[in-house]
Amino acid sequence: MSGKMSRAIVIDASVARAAGSAEHPVSTACRDFLIQILRICHRVVMTVEIAEEWKKHQSGFALRWRAAMESKRKVVRPSVAELPSGLREQAEALPLPPRRMSALLKDLHLVEAALATD
Repeated sequence: MSGKMSRAIVIDASVARAAGSAEHPVSTACRDFLIQILRICHRVVMTVEIAEEWKKHQSGFALRWRAAMESKRKVVRPSVAELPSGLREQAEALPLPPRRMSALLKDLHLVEAALATD
């Protein structure tokens, strides 16, 4: 397939936190990833829950990146109605140990956001 295909991408706040100014390989990789999202025609998915996590954890770089994404109208905001219903209930019914269940439920909003978009 030729040409680039635009995608709406869900990005966890851990990437926003790691994309600081340090020269650590993880920081550099996260910054480079966000820069490519900005340059390419991709968009970022920001539900209310994801945006709240970003506000708590984002680095200065991630804050500036997010502002640039906003100015280019590259932020997708699915409504609560667009999020898949029943997914959380299905997850809670899984026979998982408490620690794994907690980890699953903590980040389930990322899966819901991905399913609501592309």
